[in-house]
Amino acid sequence: MKYRGMTEAGLCGLIVVSMMVVSGIAGICIYWHDSSTRLRVTMLIILIAVVACEMVILFRLLRPAVYAESRKDGIHVILREAGELVYLDWADVKDYRVVYRGLSAPKINYDLLILQRDAMFADKPIHKLRVYQLADEPAISDHRLDELMEKLHMGTMTVDEFKNQPYIFMISENTWNNMKMWRRRREFSQEKDHTEDNLQR
Repeated sequence: MKYRGMTEAGLCGLIVVSMMVVSGIAGICIYWHDSSTRLRVTMLIILIAVVACEMVILFRLLRPAVYAESRKDGIHVILREAGELVYLDWADVKDYRVVYRGLSAPKINYDLLILQRDAMFADKPIHKLRVYQLADEPAISDHRLDELMEKLHMGTMTVDEFKNQPYIFMISENTWNNMKMWRRRREFSQEKDHTEDNLQR
């Protein structure tokens, strides 16, 4: 299933802009006969420019150049033109947590994928993070899947740098389904390692 992440926030913003455009159209219709020709042309140009910008943003939101999919084996980051960029195996995720917002934080909950147990978040160990505050948002956005995918797409981050992240935040969408896939993959990986160890003995 596709990870939507910040796309939903973008669509909410687009709805607000759309309402403003509709208000603009209504204003133009109301004052059309009372306006000069120059003002009419100006209003139409501004309206067309806004609608064009909206359509471009909508197209990019609905058909992103790079996107992620949660599958049974892990998270696949895919570039639309070139195919898969990077794959993160669920078995490499040491712990899967849900981080709920604090009282002063935006209304966003995150799924936290811990890849290094001893990693620090701000001034405390990442595994102790339960809620976050508004001040934590920059620290979260540096490790948010949306931003990491964009860095991969732009070439400012390598595949190895992506895989060596200490932790990754994903905006909560399919938390319980992802958690089930993570558990199954971890259990399968541990059973496989245990079988291989027994065969070597």
